[in-house]
Amino acid sequence: MNAIIHQTKRFTVTLSDVRSANDMYTLDAVSHARVRRPFFMVTTIAVVSVSCLVGVWFDHLYDAERLGFAVLCATALFASSQIARLQLMSLQLRDHTYIYGRTGEIRALKIGIEKALMARSRDHSNSSRSPT
Repeated sequence: MNAIIHQTKRFTVTLSDVRSANDMYTLDAVSHARVRRPFFMVTTIAVVSVSCLVGVWFDHLYDAERLGFAVLCATALFASSQIARLQLMSLQLRDHTYIYGRTGEIRALKIGIEKALMARSRDHSNSSRSPT
């Protein structure tokens, strides 16, 4: 049995894999992991675009409409910033695996995966240097 490197409510990271209740991702061919927030990027572009359009008629809006628009934009940006995507990349297989979740959990998962990859590389380098 592999030692647990990192554990959250949804994920368990060991030296060989990442497990959740529904999925298992093997770390054999994973070269590195990357965290992105694509929903935040898309939402930011949409908010800026709509804000430019609303800016044309901003003088004609009532105060409640201005406040409502500002609250709606802020809420959309906050909600989208809470979702992140972890991308597990394999240079050998030229493959990508995506895991979505809350930003804090995904960042912690990335750190756990990086620890597992570092431990695997240390174990691999120590086994290749063993005396004969």
